[in-house]
Amino acid sequence: MPKTILPRCLICAGLVVAMLFAAETVLPQEASKRTELRRSDLAGTKDTEVIMAELELPPGASVPRHYHHGEEFLYVIDGGSVVTPDNETIEFKPGMTLHFSREEVHGGFTATGSSVLKVVTVHIVDKGKPLYVPVE
Repeated sequence: MPKTILPRCLICAGLVVAMLFAAETVLPQEASKRTELRRSDLAGTKDTEVIMAELELPPGASVPRHYHHGEEFLYVIDGGSVVTPDNETIEFKPGMTLHFSREEVHGGFTATGSSVLKVVTVHIVDKGKPLYVPVE
């Protein structure tokens, strides 16, 4: 290799490495993964449906504040911790259950720790309305 090309190759390689490190610091945080397991009409009603889903929150994933047009029940499969905007840490332990009433605002936290928080949710909600209603 001629002497003039080698320094250019080293400079290019150095730039690529620097770009990789820079990209790592500006990439978005981990995203949550929601998998809908089942959706069906609630027996005996015309305007209500039941939606069952699995939600996985890796460290860094956030759940924005929101409410639902109906009830939400949550069961923790794999526990983990979250931090609220007020820097309060909340532990979600396996087997823990939660219930959020119609239009009760919840969420607004970020998963922390080193493991994925995994929950199953069941929503009993008004059919035809959005499942999540964001709250500022």
